[in-house]
Amino acid sequence: AFDPQDSKKLWVGHDGGISYTPDITQTVGSNSYLTWADKSPGFITTQFYTVALPWTAGDNRIMGGTQDNGTPWLTWNGSTASASRDVSTGDGCYAYFGADYGYTSPQYGQVKRYEYDASGRPVNNLTYVYPAVIYPNFSNQLFVHPYVVDPNNEDVMYYPDGNKLYRNSALSSIPRWQQGTNTGWDYSLSSLSMPTGYLISALQVSRSNPAHVLYYGASDPSNRTPSTKRPRVYRLENASTATTGVQDRSDASWPEGAYVHDIAVNPENADEIMVVLSNYKIIGLYHSTNGGQTYTPVEGNLTGTESNPGPSMRSAAILERGGESTVYLAATSVGVFSTVNLNGPSTVWYQEGWNEIRNVVVEKLFARTTDGRVVAASHGLGLFVAEAGSSPPVDEDDLVPRRFSLEQNYPNPFNPATTIRYTLSEAAKVRLQVFDLRGRSIALLADGIETAGEHTVTFDGTNLPSGVYVVRLTAGNATRTRKMTLMR
Repeated sequence: AFDPQDSKKLWVGHDGGISYTPDITQTVGSNSYLTWADKSPGFITTQFYTVALPWTAGDNRIMGGTQDNGTPWLTWNGSTASASRDVSTGDGCYAYFGADYGYTSPQYGQVKRYEYDASGRPVNNLTYVYPAVIYPNFSNQLFVHPYVVDPNNEDVMYYPDGNKLYRNSALSSIPRWQQGTNTGWDYSLSSLSMPTGYLISALQVSRSNPAHVLYYGASDPSNRTPSTKRPRVYRLENASTATTGVQDRSDASWPEGAYVHDIAVNPENADEIMVVLSNYKIIGLYHSTNGGQTYTPVEGNLTGTESNPGPSMRSAAILERGGESTVYLAATSVGVFSTVNLNGPSTVWYQEGWNEIRNVVVEKLFARTTDGRVVAASHGLGLFVAEAGSSPPVDEDDLVPRRFSLEQNYPNPFNPATTIRYTLSEAAKVRLQVFDLRGRSIALLADGIETAGEHTVTFDGTNLPSGVYVVRLTAGNATRTRKMTLMR
C-alpha cells in the first residue's frame, strides 16, 4: 500500500508481518537492497504444521514443525517460554520426543534422528534415518510427510511411501551421519499396502489397552475435481512385528475426495479413535469405540450448510482425565473446540481460548494424558498451551450452569446467519439486542423472562451490509457484549 500523501512511502504485508520503506525510489546497487523497517515487532506470524511433547508428566519441552522456519525447540514452565531454537532447518514437519533420541523432519519426509544435550535439546548430528530406497527422488512423499515412532518401543518407526508402508525396527542401531539408510528397514510389507491410487496421509499408534495398534489412513493424491475415491483407514494389531493381519476400517459413507488429515487414538483405550477428514461442505469428524468397525459422525454444531460451509477439520485429540472424564478436542480452520459429551450429529462443541486463539487456523493438537497439558499448533499465531487440570470438566448439558455468559457467536465471520449462545445462572428478565457500530439498534432477539440455563438464538443478516455488529445481552443488572462480523 502506497501512502496517499507521499507515493514514495510503501507499506508491505507478508507472512513475516509488516514492513515499511520511506523511499521506494532510493538508488541501490546490484548486490544491495532497499532499506526496510519492521513495523510489526511482537506480532507473531509463525505458521506451525505440527507440534510434539514428551510423554513424561511435567516435562516442559516443546517442538513443532513450521513453514519456512524449521522446527523450533523451546520450553514452557507454565508462565514463561524460553527462546526458541531451530533443530531441523528448512520447512519443519513432524517431530517426536523419544527417551533417548528426538526426531524431526524437513519437507518430503527427510527424517532426522538427534541425540540430546544436557538441557534435553536435540543436538544436530545430521543422521537421516529415512529409508534409503526413496533417496534421492522422494516421488511419493507429501511435502509435510507423516511418520510415527511407536511409543511402546522407540526402536520402531512406521513410514509411508505412497500407498506402501515401511517399518524400521532398529532406529537406535543406525550409524551416525547417514543420508538415508537401509539399516532396520523392512520393505517387504506388501500385505499392508493401500490400494493403488491412494497415498498414506496419516498414522497413529496406540499406547495401551492394547499397545502396538497402528491406524493409518490414505487419500487420493491426484487432486482430481471432484475425486471419485473415498478416504480409507486401516488397523493393524501387534504392528511392531506383524507382517499380515491388516483390517480395513473404512466407512462407505465417507465423502468422496476427502483427505485423511489426522487419526486420534485414546491413549488409554486403543479401540477409541477419531478420524479427521478435511474438506469443506462435508462431515469431517467421526468417532468409533470399537476400533473403526463402526463410526458415528460427531461434527455436530460445527457442521456447515450449502450457504455457510462451516470450518474444515484439521486435527483431533482424546484426553482422559483420571478415568473419570474424557475431553474431546477438535482443531479446525477457525480455532479449537472441545466437548465432554459426544452425542452424534447433535454434539455441541465449545470454542476454546477465544481471547487467545480466536479464529486462527489450527493444524495440530497434542494432548498429554499424564498431566493434562494440551498444545495447539496454529498456522499463523504460533503455539498455545493449556493445562486441563486435575478435576474433570463439567458437562454443561447435564447441569444448571453457575455463571452468566455470552459466548462468541458461531460462525464468525458469518454469512448470512449465525448462532448466538448465552447462559443464565438464574431466571431473569433478558434483553438480547444487535447494534451497528453507530449504536443504532438493528434487531431485538430476546425480550422477556427466561429460565436459568443455556439459551440459543439465530441472527439472520440477510438484508444487512457487510461489517462489524455488536450483540448485547442484559439480564437483570448484568450486561455482556460481543462483536461479530458479517462478511459477504
